[in-house]
Amino acid sequence: KNMVISYNSSKKNQSEDSNINTILFVPCISFGNLSLFKLYLEQIDNEILNNVFLFAVFRNLFNIIQFYFEYLINNGFVFKNKIIENSLILSIQQKDDDTFNYLFDKFNATTSYGFPKLDMIDRLVIEACKNNKIKIVKKLTELILSINKNEDFSLGFICSITRNCIEICEYLLQMNVLICY
Repeated sequence: KNMVISYNSSKKNQSEDSNINTILFVPCISFGNLSLFKLYLEQIDNEILNNVFLFAVFRNLFNIIQFYFEYLINNGFVFKNKIIENSLILSIQQKDDDTFNYLFDKFNATTSYGFPKLDMIDRLVIEACKNNKIKIVKKLTELILSINKNEDFSLGFICSITRNCIEICEYLLQMNVLICY
């Protein structure tokens, strides 16, 4: 798997160097070296830190991920909502659920992000269905139902059917969630 980290800024006066800067800072965490990351930390702005975080999630660099929550957030770092969603999607795509559970719990505990949002959780359910992640589907379904018992699970159900994820289909039917046939 390869991941290219870049972003498009809506600021017209920002130079093309922004994408280059993001790519330059990725090597400082490529191998999970937290000390090297800390060395460059003062030179990295919030925009690039968001993109570097995605790379850390993509590569499952848990020590870097933890550093964001244990140090950077306490020192003014702010996650963009799209980064929160994309990092959760990337963590769903990993073999185990540990990173997803860690991120989900941390984002959920940080109320300043307004997390969780139903539309985001719906997209996460679909991603979990695509990746046949029953434990994640259960966790997200319980959360959704605690917020809105009438939330539509049709897309997740259809995704599960097309991916032959029988256990997820059975679970959604057992939970008697809203599915519009």
